[in-house]
Amino acid sequence: MHQQFILSMSCELKQRSLDVINELRKQNLLCDVTLLVNNMEIPAHKVVLAALSPYFCAMFIESQQDRIILQGVDPHALKLLIEYMYTSTLEINKENVVELLTAANLLQLTDVRDACCDYLRTQ
Repeated sequence: MHQQFILSMSCELKQRSLDVINELRKQNLLCDVTLLVNNMEIPAHKVVLAALSPYFCAMFIESQQDRIILQGVDPHALKLLIEYMYTSTLEINKENVVELLTAANLLQLTDVRDACCDYLRTQ
C-alpha cells in the first residue's frame, strides 16, 4: 500500500514569503514593472499585482511594457494600495478614504473598495 504525506504551507511561512518579496520591492530588486503616476515611480512585481488585481492581470497579459503610466489615480492612494498588496495591511481614515475608494475601484480591489464603503457608512 502506497502512503502519501501532504505538506501544506503554514500561514507563518506564507507571511514570511510576502515579507521577503516586500523587502525585495523596497530595494527595487527583481522588480519587473514600474508604475508611473504624476512624478512618482513605484517599482513592483507583476506577478504580485496580477495575483491581487484583475485590472493589473489584464494589463500585463495584454502588454509586455515594464513602465506603466497610470492616470486618474491619486499617487499616495496608489502607493498605499501597492503596499497593501504586499503587506495585507491598509489604514483607512478620513484623509485617504475617498482617494483609496477611487483607486481601489479602478484596480478592482474589491476588498479595499468594500472596506472603504464600510468606513464611509460608519462616519
